[in-house]
Amino acid sequence: MIEQMDLLTQKNIIRHIQNKLKKLSDISKLVSKTRNVLILESFLPTVISYFEAAIVDTIREYILSRPYEIFRADLVSKTFDKGNIKSGELLDKGFEEYFMDKHLVGIEKKDCKAKLQELKKLCKVELSLGGREWRVVKEAIARRNCLIHNDLFANGTYLRQGGALAKNEEMGSQLKITNSYLMKCIENIKALLSKLLDNLKKQYKSNTSINAVKRLWEYLFEEKYPLFFDNCWDAERDMVIYKGPKLKDLEDCVSPRTICLFSAWMSFFNGAYHGDLKYFSYLFYNSKEGRKLYSKKLQLLMSCFEKIDFQTFNIKVYEKP
Repeated sequence: MIEQMDLLTQKNIIRHIQNKLKKLSDISKLVSKTRNVLILESFLPTVISYFEAAIVDTIREYILSRPYEIFRADLVSKTFDKGNIKSGELLDKGFEEYFMDKHLVGIEKKDCKAKLQELKKLCKVELSLGGREWRVVKEAIARRNCLIHNDLFANGTYLRQGGALAKNEEMGSQLKITNSYLMKCIENIKALLSKLLDNLKKQYKSNTSINAVKRLWEYLFEEKYPLFFDNCWDAERDMVIYKGPKLKDLEDCVSPRTICLFSAWMSFFNGAYHGDLKYFSYLFYNSKEGRKLYSKKLQLLMSCFEKIDFQTFNIKVYEKP
């Protein structure tokens, strides 16, 4: 039996980076036409924020699609500070949601390099942080911090955080943000994100919406005859048509508890194949272990209803407000 539900799709894991690449291209066009110093300075924090958001949102998408990967004893012990647990919030959300929130907040507080390393580790993609692209981005982040905290006068923090490209500046010198500087910054950020995007596309090529929902179906019905996914569904280009047995045919070959899960699933489809709600009571006429198992499956399916459009198998695990 599949014990860990995986709703990760290629379309979702790449969409945040794609969105930010488009925004960065739009900003680049504006930068090329701007000569106003204040406007140019205001663009730098925006550019860096988009870069960081692309990373964090991709991490959040991954974790919410595959939460089981972070529920390890070492991560739980590191994430939870016993003196900082809000018991009311913990009881209200439940352990899993509360832990994920805490874990994600911890990632958001890390510096940009640590965020990138977290993404590399989670998504198992290659990304070099030793080349010129990262050196340019690293200096730009330091310059953004210097803009916000020291009015663009180079200080020890900037020289330390900026790396090799900051060594040409002298302590106390006035840093500048020009068209050419911003254009170079944006192009290097786009290059870094584009490489990451290409790697994610390759890594998750087989993670289609159909395959994600197929995994959910197989988790619910454990490859039980006659509820084999390929025998029950025609699926093309994320569109699905049910072709499997009707309810009256299932009654003779699967348990009432299985029909309960089938009924819950089919309640989201229009047509002649709705299940029968009377079978939901059979969840309770079961052994303790059976009730626990089928209740867990039903609860997971109900939570997936909030994430999956079963008419088109369109999956939206995370959408930033």
